[in-house]
Amino acid sequence: DNIFYKIGMADLEIIWEESYGNQVRQSSVAGLISLPSGSILWTGTTVKSSATDESDVIISAINSTGIIREVVYYGQSNAKDDEVFSLSQFENQWYLAGSTSDISGENFNTLLISLSYANSIAINRTIIGDDDNNKELFDIKRSPNNTLIVVGYSEASVDNKDMYIAEITIGGILVWEETFGGSADDE
Repeated sequence: DNIFYKIGMADLEIIWEESYGNQVRQSSVAGLISLPSGSILWTGTTVKSSATDESDVIISAINSTGIIREVVYYGQSNAKDDEVFSLSQFENQWYLAGSTSDISGENFNTLLISLSYANSIAINRTIIGDDDNNKELFDIKRSPNNTLIVVGYSEASVDNKDMYIAEITIGGILVWEETFGGSADDE
């Protein structure tokens, strides 16, 4: 389960505590953002069924008292492991960076999800890398010229992961990409 605490700023007292998740397999929280309404938008990775054992991205909105308002899953029943590692906000858009892979975990690629929230969660765009190198994205930031900078790693060969950085337009078009590393793991 994912355990959340709301803590008072003045005295660090626990205001409320809630647990979200399932009992199938370990879940993780990748990020959370407090919204102007007082609600909290959070995302992570979860496994919904022991029958398929595939991981899905979970996106949830909870109100200021911890009550779930909405839950959306990405990758449900697609026979892939979908994971997210970071959540970033740019104006009224949120971006999730992660990876998607086949169930064996041997073939994986970048996953970038754009979503919006205005009383409900809407997945606006999903961008999945399409090259042959196994890549995962760990973080995303906005550049001064309003493009996205993503970082992660690219698997150059077995036991050789190189650092990966790329610039992508808001529309999902690759501007440039670079890998850095030697003959051993550099992730």
